[in-house]
Amino acid sequence: MFKKVTFILIIATMLSSIGVWAADLVKVGFVDVQKVLETSSEGKEARKKLDQMVAAREELLKPEKEVIDALKKDLDEHLLMREDLRRQKMMELHEKMRIFEKKRRSALEEVKIQEQKLTQPILEKAEKIIK
Repeated sequence: MFKKVTFILIIATMLSSIGVWAADLVKVGFVDVQKVLETSSEGKEARKKLDQMVAAREELLKPEKEVIDALKKDLDEHLLMREDLRRQKMMELHEKMRIFEKKRRSALEEVKIQEQKLTQPILEKAEKIIK
């Protein structure tokens, strides 16, 4: 029994020293990619272009959003309108909301793709510097 315990302790000591020896061979670091994108000049320029793109997309969708809001307000204010007229306005509202949401998702996807195109070269450059 004593020999087994001694053997296990010797093996454990040897294994723990291997970890210390291996640590000298491998160096691990951490790079905050978001910080690289936020602080580099290329990253700032990419962010500026993306912000302009988002603003342009929002401006294109703004009139449709205003129409939807007006329809909602009209429905809320005229609770006593005829049922057929109310149903027609509800259908119109739902259709406009569906189209608006589709356009909004499409715009978000475009921005996401553009963000990848703009940030990929920056990240590749950072990776080369790190290596």
